[in-house]
Amino acid sequence: MAKHMLYTDGMENTQQIDPQTLQNLLGNSSVNPANLIPESLMSMLTVGLMVSIGLMVVFLVLYGLSIMRKWKVQSAVLNMQKDVAEIKQALVKQPAPQVSPPRGESQKIEVAANE
Repeated sequence: MAKHMLYTDGMENTQQIDPQTLQNLLGNSSVNPANLIPESLMSMLTVGLMVSIGLMVVFLVLYGLSIMRKWKVQSAVLNMQKDVAEIKQALVKQPAPQVSPPRGESQKIEVAANE
C-alpha cells in the first residue's frame, strides 16, 4: 500500500493519508460526483436559487415601471413648457387693455360737477 504526501500552500505536510481513506471521505466521488453535495444542501440551494430568481424578476419589473414613469414625467414637463411658451406669446401679442371708469361713476362725476 503506497502512502501519499499532501501539500498545501507550498509547504510540506507531514501527515500521510491513505488513498482508501481519501476515497471514503470523498464518498467514492469517482463513481458518483453528486455525492459531494448532500441532498439537504441541494434542496436548500434549489429553494435559494428559486427565491433569488423571483426577486430578480420583481426588481426588473419595478425598474421597468420606474423607467416608464420617468419617461411620462419628462414628456409631460416638455408639453407643459411648450404650453407656457404659447401662453407667453399670446400675451405678448395682445394689446394692453385700457382701463375705463365704470359708467355709473362717470355719470356721478358729471352730476356733481353740474351742481
